[in-house]
Amino acid sequence: MKITRHIHYTQNPDACYRMELAFDPPLDVVSTIGKIEQFYPTLTPGAEGQSNKIERTANVLNKNGLLDIRETMGKGEILSIDIQPGFRLDQIVIAEENELQILGRDKGLCYHFIIGKVGMFLVTAKLIVDSDGFFQKLKFDLTDLAMRDYIVRRSLANTQESADIVSRIPDLMDSKEAAKHYTFSKSWFDKQRAARYIPVTKQKKMRREDIEAFLNKPERKR
Repeated sequence: MKITRHIHYTQNPDACYRMELAFDPPLDVVSTIGKIEQFYPTLTPGAEGQSNKIERTANVLNKNGLLDIRETMGKGEILSIDIQPGFRLDQIVIAEENELQILGRDKGLCYHFIIGKVGMFLVTAKLIVDSDGFFQKLKFDLTDLAMRDYIVRRSLANTQESADIVSRIPDLMDSKEAAKHYTFSKSWFDKQRAARYIPVTKQKKMRREDIEAFLNKPERKR
């Protein structure tokens, strides 16, 4: 991925700061699934080929906690948003051609929006209390791809992707959730978990692919 510009919003209780990093020539980076600090491992603001601008901006959150950002962006550029500890974004609405990655910092979440095409990039979202513990789940195992994908999709709203999620089986489920989608009871799933026929994640969830792999075994015991 070649980055020409990185716009960074930091949200805190008092104000929002906008920092822009420009790269000439473009910075070639590999997207990470780990901490945000690993995204630009050698980034030094003001170094040769880089410029930076930090400015105090009008708060991008209105009194109802709704985030609304509009930026003219290029394909492959990144807009990132830091969220204060204890909060997360929900009901995120972006165009389908853009990609969302959620990464963990030491104390909170960072949202990376990777731009899919040149033009005006719009994102709206609701800032809510992280009552589901998304940050702790993400930080618990930074390399858990299924959990990361689950958190991203749970955060999206009003996009084709989120509509697809509603109509299909979740990637991560507990026994009660699995019983809703398969013709077995919660107690049956509890037994398979206890016997380790179906593995669970560190968050005590079963993966959809593991459930279906077990169900498709001809020798499985019902």
